[in-house]
Amino acid sequence: MSAYALYWVIGIVQPQVYRITFLMVALSLTFLLYPFSRRSRAKVTAVDWMLLGAGVVALLRPIVDFEQFVRRAATPTTLDLVLGVVTIGLVLEATRRTVGWILPVTALAFLVYGYLGPLLGLVGLDLFAHRGYAVDRLVGTLYMTLEGIFGVPLDV
Repeated sequence: MSAYALYWVIGIVQPQVYRITFLMVALSLTFLLYPFSRRSRAKVTAVDWMLLGAGVVALLRPIVDFEQFVRRAATPTTLDLVLGVVTIGLVLEATRRTVGWILPVTALAFLVYGYLGPLLGLVGLDLFAHRGYAVDRLVGTLYMTLEGIFGVPLDV
């Protein structure tokens, strides 16, 4: 991974392309090196290969269609939404495998809070209620900009 990061420092590459490819390599290594479950006897299972393949597809698509991809962040297509949800799920799964349950559960709780914020007012939690964010806005921000998954942590 270090050599990969140093390679991109030498060349002139769009920051988003670098971060997408870095995440693709990181997810691939995570699914190959960390088993799906601690009880799994096989080092790399079929589930691991399926997750790896899903990650490659979900992260290769933005690179292939990069110019249009970055322009669509405010209005993602159905395919962008599907691949974005897949990528978010894969990042949460990779996080679970490497650091345990607490971080992905916390992240998922905030995603649910962002989506279901308007309902909190209906159950008496007016202090925490907000107008909510649509799935396309959540996915557009988290998957298609440098403010979400491809933010500062991947640039360091």
